[in-house]
Formats: sequence, structure tokens, C-alpha cells
Amino acid sequence: MQRPRMTTGRKILVVEDDDATRTWLVALLATAGYDVTAVDSVPAASLAFGDSDPDLLLVDARVSGYNGLQVVALRPRPIPAIVMTAFDDSTIAAEARNLGAGFLLKPVPSATLLAHIREALTRATVCARRWPRRAVRARVTAAFDAASVDIVDVSYGGVCVRRNGGAGALSGESVRCVVGPWAPVPLRIVWQRRADAATWLCGTAVGDEHQQVWCDVVDAIP
Repeated sequence: MQRPRMTTGRKILVVEDDDATRTWLVALLATAGYDVTAVDSVPAASLAFGDSDPDLLLVDARVSGYNGLQVVALRPRPIPAIVMTAFDDSTIAAEARNLGAGFLLKPVPSATLLAHIREALTRATVCARRWPRRAVRARVTAAFDAASVDIVDVSYGGVCVRRNGGAGALSGESVRCVVGPWAPVPLRIVWQRRADAATWLCGTAVGDEHQQVWCDVVDAIP
């Protein structure tokens, strides 16, 4: 009697235009117990987000004439993402990390890819459970380096902010956040995505060494 395949209950969206690579990824991930949805274009990926509600995004850096990083930036919610490419391009790597995504060079050994996926999913679960987030009740403005942002929600682990006025994504991997009279707190940029034509959302995390100062700031935000 054939044993039923064990499942993790986690869903992965694969965005890859090479047929052979896409087929390999689907087989590998399904065997590892993941529920896999695979598409071959960026427009199809946008539709798949709503249909499959994935827990992780696995995307090629170049997909059928599109920049795969668009898929990462346009995630409807900040799920973990891993960008893969056969081109050792430092610019692509930096852009992926600025968007809070992992970066792997093809060809990626099966064991290496699965290890990165497990780590990304575990880290996302821990971050989600460690500190509950709460929406702010009134408009609170903060400074992210030289950029003015509005705080959307906060937790003791970080903050989600909105940047208006048609400004683009924040550059770099970290910012110094100033809220009211409190001293600047270094925050790490975890993810960024465009909410609409004029607005970017950005999620950040605070390091353990600045946790106490950040907790004081969060407690003072209405």
C-alpha cells in the first residue's frame, strides 16, 4: 500500500519561465511536502497571489521580459521571498535584499534551496508570533533618515510605515527612525512594496540591542 504524502501545510508560489526549471521546482517542493502553485509570468503571478494565498514566494530574477523583483515589491502582504538568478549581479542581489528577499545563484542544490525555504518560513513565523502588532489610532509621523513617513502599525519588534507623495522605495538596508522627541532608533528594512501609484509601504525590525529604547517609543504612540 502506498503511503500518503506528508504535507507541511505551507504554500509556495513559484514564478519561473523556464519550463525545465519550473517542472523541477514543482517536483522538488511537492516531494518536500509543500503545496505548490507555479506560473511562468509576472501577470500570472499577480493573479496567483489572490488564488493561492502563498506563504512564500520563489521567483526568478528575469521572467518573460519582466523583472522578477516586481513580483517581490508588489506582494499583497509581506510574505518571505527568495529571488534566484543565474547571473551573479550585485545590483540584483542588493535590490532583492532591500525588498526583504533572500538571494540565491542558480544552479541551486536541492538541499540548499530547501534549507533556505525552511529558514525563511521559520523566521517569518517567529517574527509574526513574537510581538503582536497594533494599528495606530491617530496620524503619527516619523522620520526615516531624510524621508517623512506615516506610521501604520507598530509592535515591540518593529513598525510598518506609509510613504506618500509619489516617492519611491527607501534605499539601503537600514534607517534611523525618529518619532517625536525620542532619540533615533536604528531599524532594519525587512520588506517594501507599492500600495498604489503614489504610496509605498515599508516594514522594519528592531535589533535586540535597541529593543528597550524602541519599547519606550512604542508605548508612547497612541
